[in-house]
Amino acid sequence: MEKQKRAVVTPERLKAAIEASWCAETSDAPIRYAEYGGENPPYGQCRATALVVHDYLGGSILFSIYKGSFGAHYYNMLDDGTVVDLTRQQFGKPPHKGIVLLPPQRTNRAFVKASCRRFRQYELLKDKVAAVLSEVERMDPTAHAPLRRK
Repeated sequence: MEKQKRAVVTPERLKAAIEASWCAETSDAPIRYAEYGGENPPYGQCRATALVVHDYLGGSILFSIYKGSFGAHYYNMLDDGTVVDLTRQQFGKPPHKGIVLLPPQRTNRAFVKASCRRFRQYELLKDKVAAVLSEVERMDPTAHAPLRRK
């Protein structure tokens, strides 16, 4: 497992840093992100996001197949059983409106990471999140206020 060697970060702080870091280049569908990302920022971000959450919080990576499709949605389950799905809100908005997810299955990190490699989404999102967290820490080591999306 590739745990980040960083200070402990709360799930809330990590969520804010990830959301502030999403962009077309971190999406599975960078060209379509230009069309949908403004009104649906988590669009196409699930794979890379699940890996970054795993880096910081550990646990397992889960995936659910889209009913009637070959697509899949990736998210996390922490060791205490808490489900962390930072990109779930993309469902219910175009182009994912009406998609039904089948029950989750566990997958391994290597599989998820390999599927991000060709677009480098994971590496870019990981670096952007680290920079956001580092900047917040530099500005105020005791900061706990939510970050704002740029």
